[in-house]
Amino acid sequence: MLLSSLSTGCGASSSAETGIESPFESQSPNPHVHPLCRDARAIEVSAGETTPLQFSAADVIDFVAGAHAETLHWVAASDAAEPLDQRITIAVDSVGRSRFMDAMDKPLYHGATCISWLEIDVEVSLRSSDGAVDERFLGTAYAVDGRIARISALASGAAVAQSLTERARSRAADGAEPAGYRLELRFSRHGVSGALHASLPSEATDDVHTPIGEVLLAYLGPVACDLFDAAIALDEGEVGVTGQALLDRFAALSPLQIEWSDGTRSELAASFTATHAGACLSTRPDAAAVRVPGTLVLQTADGRLDASYPAALVAGQGEAVAAGFVWVQLDDNMILALGTPGELGFPEQSGEGFEDFALEFSFRIDAEDVLDASIVLIGYALNDCTDEIALGEQCGRYTPVELYSGTLAR
Repeated sequence: MLLSSLSTGCGASSSAETGIESPFESQSPNPHVHPLCRDARAIEVSAGETTPLQFSAADVIDFVAGAHAETLHWVAASDAAEPLDQRITIAVDSVGRSRFMDAMDKPLYHGATCISWLEIDVEVSLRSSDGAVDERFLGTAYAVDGRIARISALASGAAVAQSLTERARSRAADGAEPAGYRLELRFSRHGVSGALHASLPSEATDDVHTPIGEVLLAYLGPVACDLFDAAIALDEGEVGVTGQALLDRFAALSPLQIEWSDGTRSELAASFTATHAGACLSTRPDAAAVRVPGTLVLQTADGRLDASYPAALVAGQGEAVAAGFVWVQLDDNMILALGTPGELGFPEQSGEGFEDFALEFSFRIDAEDVLDASIVLIGYALNDCTDEIALGEQCGRYTPVELYSGTLAR
C-alpha cells in the first residue's frame, strides 16, 4: 500500500467507534473557508433540509456520494523523469450527520466578510487499479455554494509508507525529510479532482523554526487547480463559458500591435498554450469563473520583448470577474518576484544602472475582442545619498523608473 492506514476528523466518528485506523485526519474546514473569521456556530440539519445557503446536504451528497474513477497524475521529479499515471477510484459514503456552520459574521478586522458553509460527515476510500493505493478514512465534506464540495485531510510524515516519503524527497532540492502531507479532494457535477502535497522544510537544517513549504506530488483530474477550484474538461463550464471558448477567443486576436511609450510601433506575436487538457472552475459568489492555466508567449518584431510567462485565461461572473471579459493573468510569482530584464523578457542591456526590476502587466479582452492591455518593465535605482541628492529624496530608498512601457492593440 502507498499509504499505511487512514483517522478521524472534525465532526466524524472516532476510529474506536468505526474500526478505521489512519495516519490522515480530516482537516477542519473553518480556517480554509475564511481565515479572517473568529468563530462559527454548528447547527444540526437533516439531509433534505434547505439551509440558509439555499441548498441542502442531499443536494451535495447527490454529486459527492458514490464511486468516482479518475486518473492520478504523479508529478515528475525532474524534466527528464517520466510522469506516472494511475487510474484510481474514490468512493464516498455519507455517514448520516450534517451541520450548517453559521460564520456569525465576526471578522478579525472591520470590513472582512465571513462565509458560512455546510458540513457532511463522510467515509472516503481510495484504491488504484494496481493496488498500490488502498486506503480508507473518515472525513468531512463541506460546501459553500452547492456546486463544489471539498474534503481535506492531513498526515504526519512519520505515519505514511516509505514509498510516498521517497517520492516527496525526490521533489525536494536537498532531499529533505517531509514533515507531513495534505490530501485535497474536490467534487462537482463534472467529477472529482484534487491534489496530494508534501510539506518540506525550505532548507535542510536542524532549526525547528525553518519555514515549511509545500510541493505538489500528484493531482487528480485533467489539471492541477487552486485550493477551492474543481478541475473540469476544456469543453465544460458552469458560468456561461468553457475553457475551450477562452482559448478560441485568444487565438482569434492575431495579428496584434504594440505601441511603446516612445511612439514607435511593432508587430506582436502572441500565443497561449494550455498546460493540460483541462480548466479550473471556481464558484465563489464574487468570482465564479473558469480558469485555463498555461503559457503566454509574447514576441515583438523589433526585439524589445521576447518572453514566455506562466499565465491563465480567466472569464466568468461576479464582482471580481466582470462578465463579458476575458482576462490574461500572469502567475503571481512571475509579477512579484524581482528579476533581471532578461528573465522578464526584455534586453539585458536595458537594465544598466538599476538594482532590481519588476513587471507590471494587464490584459483584458472585451465582448467585441477589443484589447485593453499593457506591459511595463520597471527598474529600481538605489539613491546613493550623495550631496547631489535633491531635497526630499530619501537616502537608501529605491526609485522606480519605467524602462519600457507598451500598450497592446489589434
